[in-house]
Amino acid sequence: MKDLYLVPECYVDTNLVELLLDTDGVNDQKGCNTVVNTMKAKVLKDSFAVSVIDLDK
Repeated sequence: MKDLYLVPECYVDTNLVELLLDTDGVNDQKGCNTVVNTMKAKVLKDSFAVSVIDLDK
């Protein structure tokens, strides 16, 4: 089952989080703005969530 409260920004971040936390899946998003919008969405708005964003630009 996916862990929707972990929101990594790219493929490498997703693989790193899944490896370190030994989880089946996370809420993978493409792009910094998409991560922010996902965390502001109704599902995560009143919950604790962790995002992983790297400086790859």
